[in-house]
Amino acid sequence: MTRTIKPTASLLALALAALPSCASTASESGGEVQSVTYEVPQAYDVILENGTPVKIATSGELTYDGEPVTLSRVKEIFAELRADEIERIAVLPAKDTGFAELVSSISKIATVSDYVFVELETHSKFKRADTDDVAPKQFTGTLGEYEMPVLIGYSAAKQQCAVSLGGGVVDSSGRRALSPEQLYDRSFIWLDTLVQGAGGVEAILQKTDAGRDIVARFQAPPDTPWHCIAGALYAVQRSGWPMIRFEVMQQR
Repeated sequence: MTRTIKPTASLLALALAALPSCASTASESGGEVQSVTYEVPQAYDVILENGTPVKIATSGELTYDGEPVTLSRVKEIFAELRADEIERIAVLPAKDTGFAELVSSISKIATVSDYVFVELETHSKFKRADTDDVAPKQFTGTLGEYEMPVLIGYSAAKQQCAVSLGGGVVDSSGRRALSPEQLYDRSFIWLDTLVQGAGGVEAILQKTDAGRDIVARFQAPPDTPWHCIAGALYAVQRSGWPMIRFEVMQQR
């Protein structure tokens, strides 16, 4: 499918790349939500030179070069990278790491270093759910003016990922569960609409703390595997969203 790249979204990506990176991470837990914020890197090709990643096992355990590591060791690794002018440590979760374990581990890493997820393209072609009852049906919480809700679920029986956008976004057949390509397209359109509605790139950057308030909020149950989250993340970050917030929704 041929896509027409809208200039506002393209210019936003260029403007964000020219700004100093805040590599902002914040985490919180309590009540209904455990969460962590991820700043999408604008110079991704350079960051991929990080080398050996810190891996997150399905249990949430951190390893580096095949050995378990403590957070103090992660901090040392990050300091070594900074000495080589590499600004983020590479993080590689296992395919079936649950969302709750992922967010817990990332929240810990974020206290000692900036980070970037690698090998997302491995999960870019996730298997779309054939029913709409897999993903959460409704966004939980209050959505900000420059935020987009991304709802994710998983069918273990069918090994399918269900990714949908809030706000009544559906495909041409009326289904909420989107394919990777549909997710990219609709995320792109959502962002472009926000930029145009704000009055252009410079205006939206002024209104959103240099883009830090432009956030795609990922909500999923605790047991949703990383490969579903990663597939959605790959599509959404390619569409130009600068900030992602992962929110673990406790099942009732």
